This record gives sequence, structure tokens and C-alpha cells, in this order.
Amino acid sequence: MPSPDDTAPESRLAGIFSTGRSGSTWLGAIVASHPDVAYRFEPKPGRRGRAPATEAAAKRLVDPHVGMADLAQIEAGLRLSDPCSDKPPFTPRRRGALPFPWLRGPMWAACRRFPALSPVHRLLYTPRGRPLVVFKHVAHERACRRLLERTALPIVYLVRHPCATVSSILKGQRDGVMPNGRASVIDRFVADNAPHLQRRFGDRIAAMGPHQHEALLWRWSVETSLAPALDTTPPTLHLVHYENLCRNPAAETAKVLAHLGLAADPQVDAFVAASTDPAARGLREPGIRRYFSVFRNPLDSMDKWRRDLDETRQREILEIVEDSPIFERGVSEAGWHAPARVAPLRRAA
Repeated sequence: MPSPDDTAPESRLAGIFSTGRSGSTWLGAIVASHPDVAYRFEPKPGRRGRAPATEAAAKRLVDPHVGMADLAQIEAGLRLSDPCSDKPPFTPRRRGALPFPWLRGPMWAACRRFPALSPVHRLLYTPRGRPLVVFKHVAHERACRRLLERTALPIVYLVRHPCATVSSILKGQRDGVMPNGRASVIDRFVADNAPHLQRRFGDRIAAMGPHQHEALLWRWSVETSLAPALDTTPPTLHLVHYENLCRNPAAETAKVLAHLGLAADPQVDAFVAASTDPAARGLREPGIRRYFSVFRNPLDSMDKWRRDLDETRQREILEIVEDSPIFERGVSEAGWHAPARVAPLRRAA
């Protein structure tokens, strides 16, 4: 692992990475509920109305040449409040610019619709001092890998059982809320990016179904993101299994906060309790689709894939991922269902 460069300014920056539909929005919202965190949801470049420093930080974060010397600049740019990467639900901060919590939601919605208002949002909600800036990204596999290889940035990676991830993605695609870009060119994508998968599955890809294509992408994504950690977990990485987070959210959250150097806080405990309350199932945040909501029954979400995928599709997915080191780790650390133990749950009468 790289050592921090003595000449590089110290940064207070951390990242959360995952594949799509792995629960990272929920985990990000949990971390965001900490009063000493400035949370930035998928700060992608090219958003209208944002400050030049924030745009530069978003670009540098995914730059092929990012290194330790860039982290302080990225932190400074992302610290500025930006309606493009701020995301509800909003919780009180210890270091707010102005005490208008009742205005936060309506102001955020207005600035999302009218980017010219973004400077007002930045003035009101950029935190004072230097709270820990935590960003969350999905489908930025090479950025995650570079940051693990080249920096001492604390990273939390959230991984979910591939059948659950694939099932959720397919539902989102059917509903028109999830993209299908990589899967639509899966044969070329695998040939260009995953030669080991091409050698093994290349002659079968054209005959595979969408669930198998997404399984190939799951495997490529997690193995590319975590390439520096496939043999030995670096100290900057904390791997979270979605299923463990669902079973014991308080304990898993405590481990995440400790990895990020944050103390426990009652505000986080309250948010975890609220977001996992079975009675909150289907509760929608203003402007957020239910499909993306962080308020749901996690024990139901954890195994829903076993009702939605028939046994044949489960086995076809697991055939693709069963010898992946990330899948094997999930079996041992999170009790993931391996091929020999896969059996669909019966629907309740």
C-alpha cells in the first residue's frame, strides 16, 4: 500500500463504492446522518450550476492519474454544498452555515429544477470547518481500484449477493429506471475488459439470457473494483456485505463509522432505527421513487430475490460467479447461498 506523501496536504475525505443495486444508497444515507459528515451522492462531472471547484473535484476523483496529492483538492471542492450531489433525507449538521433546517428540502428541490439557484444553496448549506467529506459512487470500478492502489483514502465497499443484485437490476430495467448500456453490448464489453471471462464464457454469451449478462457484469465489476484486495485486504478498505448490514444494521454501521474515524452518534442510531422499521416499508422521501427509497424492511429486501428468480436462473447466475474470490468471501463471511444450497423460497399464501 502507498504511504501518504509528506508533501501532500492532509485531507478529510472518504469514499463508498459498490455495484448498482447493492444497497449503497441506504448505506450512504446512514453515513450521511452523522452530524460530522458532509455527504456527496455520486458527484459526477458535467452538472449545471455547480461551483468550478466542485466540478474540478468531481473530474479529478475519476481521473486516471489521481493520487495522494489530489485528495485535499478533491475534499475542498466536494465540501461545497451542491444540489447535484446533495441528497435527502437531510439530517441536522453540527457545522451548518445557517440554521434553516425546514428550508433544506424545498431549497434542494428548487435548485435541482433551477440550477441558477445553486449559489444560494451553496451559501446556505456548505458546512463550516472541515467535517469528513464522504462521497458515494457506483459503477466507477477503475476509480475505486486506482484509489485503493495509489492513495491512503479510507474506502468502504458494499457488496451484495449477485442473485439479489441481478434481480433488482432486471426489475429496474423492466420499470425503465435502470440503464442497460453495458449489457446491450456485453459480448464486446467482455472481450475488451475481461479476457479471463471471455476465455471461459465467450462462446456462450450470445445465447445467454439477461440475468447471465448481468451476472457477468457483477463479477467484472466487483473484481475490477477490488483487484488490490483479492489476496489481502488493505487497511484502507472495509468490505461490507449487504446481507450482514440487513441482519444487524447497528453493528455493521458501528464498524463502518470506526473505519471512517467517526464516533458513534445518537442521530445515526435514530436514522438506522427509522430506516429499518418494518412499518416504514414503502415510505417515500419527497421526489424519490420507491425503487430508490432507503426506508424499507431490510430482512424482506435481503432475500426477495429468492422469490423473484426461479431456480434455473439462480443456478445460471451462480455458475458464472461461484469461483470468484469475492463470491467465495461472501459465502464464508455473509452466509451467501452457494450453488449446492440454492433453493427458492415459497411465496406466502
